[in-house]
Amino acid sequence: MSVLNHIRPGHLLPYLPLYGSRYRVMPTRYGFVYGGMLLALLVGSINHNNNLGYLLTFFLGGLFFVSSFFTWRNLTGITVKGQDAKPVFAGQLCRVFFTVDAPATSKYGIHVTLDPIHGQTIDIDQGYKTGVTLYHPTEKRGYLRVQFIDLSTTFPFGLIQLQSRRAEELKCLVFPKPVSAPLQREYNNGSEPGDFRQEQKGRGDFTGLDPYLPGDSLKRIHWKGFAGGKGFHTKRFEENETASTIFSLQDLPGNDLELKLSQLTYMVLSASADEVKYGLRLGEFHIPPNRGQAHQNECLKALALYS
Repeated sequence: MSVLNHIRPGHLLPYLPLYGSRYRVMPTRYGFVYGGMLLALLVGSINHNNNLGYLLTFFLGGLFFVSSFFTWRNLTGITVKGQDAKPVFAGQLCRVFFTVDAPATSKYGIHVTLDPIHGQTIDIDQGYKTGVTLYHPTEKRGYLRVQFIDLSTTFPFGLIQLQSRRAEELKCLVFPKPVSAPLQREYNNGSEPGDFRQEQKGRGDFTGLDPYLPGDSLKRIHWKGFAGGKGFHTKRFEENETASTIFSLQDLPGNDLELKLSQLTYMVLSASADEVKYGLRLGEFHIPPNRGQAHQNECLKALALYS
């Protein structure tokens, strides 16, 4: 469904500065009906010179302005603090975590969003921080910059919507979307072509245990030792350096750069899943062969930011 189908006329209005913040006000559907009713009452009271009609019209009109004041009060005094999002692949939703706080008074029916489609409505208790996770669509690799967050409310009567835009400086690293492709790679130290899994069978003999480090493969954890209360350790094997491979951008056919980067992403993920020792070559930029989660993240980041 097109984003345009989710955009209401209020999203086209400009933000106006007020008390150091930027606000945008727009009557809701109920507000338009309410205003039409007031206009009809006023016309009827004038035609019939009805004093009670005047009284009802001005009373309801005053109620509208009082409601507007409380709507504005419900949106002021809110502090927002966000965190950089974890990396995702292009096409996935970027998850951004925010902490929302209202030190002075409780707030009700606050709608928080990053775009017209994805958002959440929350209540904020006075003095308590409320966590909210918002989503933003991703389309291309690189850094997705989150430069603002929108807060809006129709509290208390739903007659007008007041929206406030808060500046943010957050980012999310977007990796290329993996695209399946034949494994094209260079071979390190004179090794011969072969299947990744076959290469891994000749990894070497078990030589001992090492303390577990973040990013080590779960397949190498010594589970028997952990069950015996000896803590986390990983198995160490004699490395076969000739089994390492290098994925190279220039070896892939075609002229579509984005497609080739997506194919390299697929190769990196496949090699990582099979615990193959691999490297990456992007033009003059080179990452030497290695394995592990940290190495995978380094390669994916290089593919995301390559230009």
